[in-house]
Amino acid sequence: MQSNLHNVLFVPADGVLYVANASHDKPAAERPYVRLELKELLKTLPATSVESTVATAGD
Repeated sequence: MQSNLHNVLFVPADGVLYVANASHDKPAAERPYVRLELKELLKTLPATSVESTVATAGD
């Protein structure tokens, strides 16, 4: 693969994301992955941000 900016593997049953980002000289496919806990990330969002996003999603 010549280039790609981001790779994300999502494990819905565990609520986990594995993310790799490209660097200046390597595509994301050749970079290490970082494990992210989706539930913990969602807790950091302000409640008003989530509510407004959900409210406008149906528009």
